[in-house]
Amino acid sequence: GYDISNSMIKPRNHQYDGAVVLREDWSVNVSKTTNSNPIFYIEVPFKYGDSKIVEYIKERQTKTRRSIFCYFDNKAYKDQNIVYNTATFIVCDPNIHNVKEANEYVVRWLFIESPLSKAPYQMVGQSKQAAIDYLLVSVVDKIMEKNTEQIDYFPPYEVDLSLVSSGES
Repeated sequence: GYDISNSMIKPRNHQYDGAVVLREDWSVNVSKTTNSNPIFYIEVPFKYGDSKIVEYIKERQTKTRRSIFCYFDNKAYKDQNIVYNTATFIVCDPNIHNVKEANEYVVRWLFIESPLSKAPYQMVGQSKQAAIDYLLVSVVDKIMEKNTEQIDYFPPYEVDLSLVSSGES
């Protein structure tokens, strides 16, 4: 066994800003929430399946020694047969005042290799691949959103096939 005296125990000063209470639909229960900091929802698309996302997030928690609460969902564009998973991170921090700062905080946590990295934006291994996948899925998502808004990138153009050469001489 261990024999530890009270003089060897040093308490940590854990700052507690109050509770953020969520409803079943993940919206904030304002009447029960005691935290006065602004709350932001940051949705991050993932190319991975559910178990791979959980595994990746657990790895980030281990590497950074920090955690950001999130819940999982998916987005589906049925007309294009595209479905991908998302993780929505709930950011509530006294140093974060707008959506841009919250998004940057989540992206840094997800894709920067370690908080101990001295070089900015140092991504290697799995975090580098995850960042590339994130960028690709984000672009696809933006295109799909625009397509569902009926924005045409290539307007229809009729071609008179009788004027097209067959390439034979």
